[in-house]
Amino acid sequence: MYSEHKDLVAFFGDDNPSFQASLERTLPKVLLLAAASEFEVAVCQHIRDYAIAASTDKKLAIMIDRWVLTRQYHRLFDWESRHAGPLWGALGEDFKRHMKSRLKEDEDLKESLDAFLELGRLRNELVHQDYANYVLLKTSAEIFGMYETAMRFIEALPQILATQLEENPD
Repeated sequence: MYSEHKDLVAFFGDDNPSFQASLERTLPKVLLLAAASEFEVAVCQHIRDYAIAASTDKKLAIMIDRWVLTRQYHRLFDWESRHAGPLWGALGEDFKRHMKSRLKEDEDLKESLDAFLELGRLRNELVHQDYANYVLLKTSAEIFGMYETAMRFIEALPQILATQLEENPD
């Protein structure tokens, strides 16, 4: 999609500067929504897959799908504060502490999660603050760069969800 957008902007070139300017205002918004939408589908699918793999009783996966993921995706993250604490906390306090520590140690994971959360935050601003008049202060290239960075978090999520913590005997 990004490549097609670049070609479209290039097509208008210097011959139609008003069209080109309009595209350069509109296309980053479209890319932002596309990225956020793709990520929502992917995160929900990773959680579904984990629930299916982790339980022999498929009713648990159905319950998670119906009661946790359906129309609840945006509650898994604190978009405004840009952290994934609600998701980590939903998996238990030990897991939340584990992820907090892991993110301190793994700069690549932290960078990719930060990009993911920033795209989610920007998406919320865009859709809740008058899409047509909202001024997105990012170019298509910047949105695409954030998308590529955030994709590393999306790709790491199945392994993150499957992380088994050591039992601490009391």
